[in-house]
Amino acid sequence: MKLFWWQSPDGSRVLTYFPHDYVNELEPLRIASDVSALEVAHPGVPEMMHLYGVGDHGGGPTRVMLEDGEHWSKPDVIFPKTNFGVAQGFFRSTRESDEALNFTGVRLLGFWGSVLG
Repeated sequence: MKLFWWQSPDGSRVLTYFPHDYVNELEPLRIASDVSALEVAHPGVPEMMHLYGVGDHGGGPTRVMLEDGEHWSKPDVIFPKTNFGVAQGFFRSTRESDEALNFTGVRLLGFWGSVLG
């Protein structure tokens, strides 16, 4: 999971999350793989945010994606517990987590400089 506190040189912090990808379906095998990777990387972290939808600039979910989400959320389906929500709820519940890593602005800017440069 790419969840961490980004800290600027002045000491201010922002809780940051990088999604796995930007064009995601609600695919059981992919989500199961992501949940497994989360358990390895951050044992004991109780939840993960899965962003789904069409496009990478707010295209949103399709009707089929929403129906799939409802199906996988049913209590009689063997699948990790899921629910629809907004990013704010995820950030609120993880904001104080000791599992979120600290990351300095210099390292982040160095990364983005190599990508954008």
